[in-house]
Amino acid sequence: MDSRFTHPLLSSFADSLDESLASDADLERGELHPHKPASHPVRRVSALRILCIGLALMVSASLYFAVQFATINVRPCGSTSVNASLPEVRLKRMVLPWFFNWKTAQGVASDAKYLYFSGRNSIRKIRIDRFATTVRNNPSAIPQELVANDYDHLGDISMYNGKIIAPVEDKAWVRPIIVEYDPKNLSAVRSQRVPSQRHLPWAAVKEDVLYSSESPVAREIKRYRWPTLEPLPPIKTNTIRGAQGGEFDTAGSGNLLLSASYADEQGCNMYEYDSKTWKLVQAYSLSTPLKFFELEGLTILPSHLALTANLYDLFQAIIVLDRSES
Repeated sequence: MDSRFTHPLLSSFADSLDESLASDADLERGELHPHKPASHPVRRVSALRILCIGLALMVSASLYFAVQFATINVRPCGSTSVNASLPEVRLKRMVLPWFFNWKTAQGVASDAKYLYFSGRNSIRKIRIDRFATTVRNNPSAIPQELVANDYDHLGDISMYNGKIIAPVEDKAWVRPIIVEYDPKNLSAVRSQRVPSQRHLPWAAVKEDVLYSSESPVAREIKRYRWPTLEPLPPIKTNTIRGAQGGEFDTAGSGNLLLSASYADEQGCNMYEYDSKTWKLVQAYSLSTPLKFFELEGLTILPSHLALTANLYDLFQAIIVLDRSES
């Protein structure tokens, strides 16, 4: 097979194409069925497969450029506050969509040099540069002993004390755990059961307290002493539909930002809470021309806000917004 077809989906198309073309040649030589002449329908099937490959490439290219050059709008909605971390501004930069990979865009974390992306069962380490260079990838990040116990889904990750903090859910959504990873080699260090929660879509740690919430409907923020995970009193919030990601703005206000896959009645799908009073500072509407993208995880850098989004678990996008323009 031609080494140019490196993607699994395109490789599958290419293998079928090679087999079909070989069959045409053998039929013409009379090697497969000596008593049956070659027929044109076989050639038409081969042409159809070529057409399918071409259409798939065209659709991928169209969506790629649509994502790359889309303008992202982050606007306050609902109550406003002068202490908000993200003032009203039109920000533009979307990078690195991964096509035909439904296991990539779940969550994102960052340190001063790298971005870390979690998939359903993967963690990818990317250098923060123009080309978003992949440094390391662990396609099977959930340890096998956990996979054997039906754990199959990583959520929105975060960084704390030099470790990646990853929420991991089981198939039945009854016993989520936290897994710590070494950011150098993306290997699991330890895991621990999170009490009194069924869903664990995101996790963030600040000052030795771990924060998370339930999903698909969250009405409070869960808190646990870190690293023992002793339950602490929860924080009441507004109703959040489809809570997906959470991160503290350690590069700025110190406030907690939460992302949601569904907008509320006012069109808000991102929320900022004061980390001292836990009052809602600001709600935001984050929209793109591609309205069918589902907002997933988020992380905050000194000059950027990075988010993950997906299109029905098929097309993934990593969104990096430049905060320096605000």
